[in-house]
Amino acid sequence: MKNPLLFLLGLVLLAFTWGCSATTLEAQWKDPEYQGPRFDKVLVVGVIETSLIRKLFEDRFGEDLRRYGVTGLASYRMFPDVERLDKDVVEGKVHGLDIEGILITRLVKRETVEVTHPERVQVIDQGSSYYSHRPYWYTPYYDHWYRYYDRSYDVIRTPARTSQVEVFTMETNLFRGSDGKLVWSARTETFDQGKLSENIEGLVEILTQSLDENGLI
Repeated sequence: MKNPLLFLLGLVLLAFTWGCSATTLEAQWKDPEYQGPRFDKVLVVGVIETSLIRKLFEDRFGEDLRRYGVTGLASYRMFPDVERLDKDVVEGKVHGLDIEGILITRLVKRETVEVTHPERVQVIDQGSSYYSHRPYWYTPYYDHWYRYYDRSYDVIRTPARTSQVEVFTMETNLFRGSDGKLVWSARTETFDQGKLSENIEGLVEILTQSLDENGLI
């Protein structure tokens, strides 16, 4: 094999393509009457299936908000049981800490869909000098075992296949802390192999970008 590093790189790129997931912003809305300032302090609430994912999501969202100069407070640090939030207790914290916004993300739907992956052909580029020594169109390689073996590393072919992929539909709403009024709402879809925690970074990035573009953070 002329260049084992390129061969290994090709495999890594293919594996990354197979394993990566995607989050898309399906819809968003902003209250047209809201002309207020950007939110400087936001309470992040993740209504998510497991405590671990909730913590990962809220912490990650807080980190991303800080990049925009916003203080993001993870709700699990104040309210460990997200399923039993007491309205008066939450509002007491919001007013006591001068929290300007309450951002709540919840799982709306979780379904499994079948995805078809087309055939992939990865050509390992060996450079012009490599091909000038043995162009495909006239140099035989079936007539000797080593020429055939050597050529076997030039192309990585992956046949078409189907797989089961889970799709998570999430809804995120931003409410004003002062009066609880809805200011902004968004719906996202995340395609994954069943591990939502691996998609948190992409989900949060899309949401914070939308909040920024709408002049809310």
